[in-house]
Amino acid sequence: MFIFLMILGSGVLFLGLSAKRQEAQEIPEREMAFVPPPRSLREEELTELKELNHRVKALEKLVFESLLTRETEKAAEETIAPEVKLPEKKPMPESMRTVVELEKAGHGVQEMVAATGMKKGEILLLLSLSKHYAE
Repeated sequence: MFIFLMILGSGVLFLGLSAKRQEAQEIPEREMAFVPPPRSLREEELTELKELNHRVKALEKLVFESLLTRETEKAAEETIAPEVKLPEKKPMPESMRTVVELEKAGHGVQEMVAATGMKKGEILLLLSLSKHYAE
């Protein structure tokens, strides 16, 4: 019984596939029968088409030029930055002034520590901060 059902199922499957293949071959023939032949454009339609094509090209050129000028104007506006006043340097505190004078005199950090009574870290900090003050 099992063998009979297998043979019957294979036969039905084969018939279905062959019918499907034959139907697929017939479809393009039927579709081609309904496709109307292409009609030729009349001379007026061709001239109108050429005129429209010319107009489109002219409009594209005009839009491109206007966009280009707008972008260059924006770029020019962005490059011109408003003048910014730089903050003036503050006057130097007295302790910082003495440390800077000792450095200009050629004293080392240990000598500055002994002369001012400050710690080494304070001296180094004052020397690095002295760049931001007016002398």
